Amino acid sequence: MADLLTDAEARELCQRVLSHSSADGAEVRVDASNDGNARFALNQLTTSADVHDVGVTVTVRFGSRSAAVTFNGLEDREVAESVARAERLAQVAPADPELMPLLPEATYVTVPGFFD
Repeated sequence: MADLLTDAEARELCQRVLSHSSADGAEVRVDASNDGNARFALNQLTTSADVHDVGVTVTVRFGSRSAAVTFNGLEDREVAESVARAERLAQVAPADPELMPLLPEATYVTVPGFFD
């Protein structure tokens, strides 16, 4: 089964999402999946499909206010609109006095062959 996103593509997508944010802080989560389905009628296979999906969740923060938006449109316009929507929501969200700070930027190491 082929990878939906290479490591480089996933990193580029995260950077592209973050580049649209003007919030105090932001984090990105990328979920990719391969699914399949089959439909039967009268004891026969009628349709089958492979479904490949990439979903992104961006969480933005302004002080102790935050909001998250999940989307799967990966064109630049759709990414920009989704980040802007998250920022608008965060600005009107109630303050959360118990909101924990974001973790510092992380560096990830890919182990060749680990997911093969």
